[in-house]
Amino acid sequence: MVRPSHPELEVVGVFNPAVTCHDGKVVALLRIAESPRGPSPGQVAATTYNADSRRLDVRRWRRDEKDVDVSDPRVIVTEGHTWLTSISHLRVARSRDGIHFDVEPTAALFPASAYESFGIEDPRITLIDGTYWINYTAVSELGMATAL
Repeated sequence: MVRPSHPELEVVGVFNPAVTCHDGKVVALLRIAESPRGPSPGQVAATTYNADSRRLDVRRWRRDEKDVDVSDPRVIVTEGHTWLTSISHLRVARSRDGIHFDVEPTAALFPASAYESFGIEDPRITLIDGTYWINYTAVSELGMATAL
């Protein structure tokens, strides 16, 4: 079971794992997508990572509120700001047999800069000269970027 990272969120998907072997175990780095827990009827909710305060911001609006654009189910746009209806971070999962995994309860990598305000996704792991390198996609209002 994958638990939410924050009490106001629920896990809505686990995607695109990066997998490697380490110390005789299969280790996966999972993209965990989360959304705000059940908005009330007539409400919408979204989230973004605030790099200045280093915290996750969760907001809720009435669906019919003036200047709240909900035409794209992936985002909510209001007052010139874009909010995501889900946000992703990366977690470690370990297995002895490659089938049954124990997923860490907290994020291994969580958005940490303005370039990651919409989350981090699609990890890859590569072993080079004894060092494991992790590459992932950083997503924000600025667009997508690769991160190492």
